[in-house]
Amino acid sequence: MSSFTYNGTKRTTPVVENLADRPVDDPTVRLGDSEMERAATSVARQRADRCGAVYMLTWAGSKIPRKAVINGWEVIWTQHGLVTAEKDGRKDRIGTYTREAEWAGDEGDLHRMKVYVDPKFCG
Repeated sequence: MSSFTYNGTKRTTPVVENLADRPVDDPTVRLGDSEMERAATSVARQRADRCGAVYMLTWAGSKIPRKAVINGWEVIWTQHGLVTAEKDGRKDRIGTYTREAEWAGDEGDLHRMKVYVDPKFCG
């Protein structure tokens, strides 16, 4: 597993920051199709507004933030702007995401993703 330094500490697991106490940036979803982007962005904004649960994930390695835990759900897959996670053997889509950084950092393996959690998976 890849390691990275975050706030002066060497890490091998994803950092999950709750951004609820910070102002929410415009949750724009980029899918390569303007009509789909508008629809997905609208859903992301509604979820962020209702839930207040927006998380920034930071990790090194593959594009999927494996072992990241959000509200008790472990992220197992991210694709097409959707976050799939597992809890107690149950798999579900818990929210949407936007990539903030991809293949960045000194080693070229650092990633950052903002996750907007569906209200039914909040707290």
